[in-house]
Amino acid sequence: PDVVRMALTLYQETLRRPSLTAYCLDFSGSMEGPGEADLKQAMALLLEPARARDVLIQAGQRDRILVIPFDSSPRAVHRGSGDADDQARLLATVNQEIAGGGTNIYACARRALEEMRNVPDLESFLPAVVLMTDGKSDGALDDMLAARQGTVSRIPVFGITFGNAEAAQLNNIAEQTSARVFDGTKSLVRAFRTARGYN
Repeated sequence: PDVVRMALTLYQETLRRPSLTAYCLDFSGSMEGPGEADLKQAMALLLEPARARDVLIQAGQRDRILVIPFDSSPRAVHRGSGDADDQARLLATVNQEIAGGGTNIYACARRALEEMRNVPDLESFLPAVVLMTDGKSDGALDDMLAARQGTVSRIPVFGITFGNAEAAQLNNIAEQTSARVFDGTKSLVRAFRTARGYN
């Protein structure tokens, strides 16, 4: 078991193709309370290297991470890498966010795809967008799909549900982008592994 564990860690941190993952984090009013708490706990699992390493979802040094909190529109884009200091900075940013406002998951996904379109060496990465939300959104799917043309057309847009989830919109996005939807209260590790290209 120890040898297998070392081999998996070596693959995850060094040998695999680096990931480029954008996390769209729903801090709208409907996420207030348990949804917001669960979302922050999920990001702690992902961005605290020791915890992530225990379940083999840790980032490698070459990975790139985008964190985009949103409500009715993206609040900001925070960029980082697999470096431990970068991840700590990203997690601190997440923990400062407070739920409030409307919801537009499509606008955040569009912003994430636009960010990826501007990465000059995009083909060197395993890219994915991860929507972490309760699935209650204004806006229109067509707005997001318009941003998927060209170099970002093959990027999957995964959904992870929190709070009192309404997954219908996320399921539709997943179907259109060859992705999947996961229950954030049950299958976080599986969701993060799948989104980062580790199956």
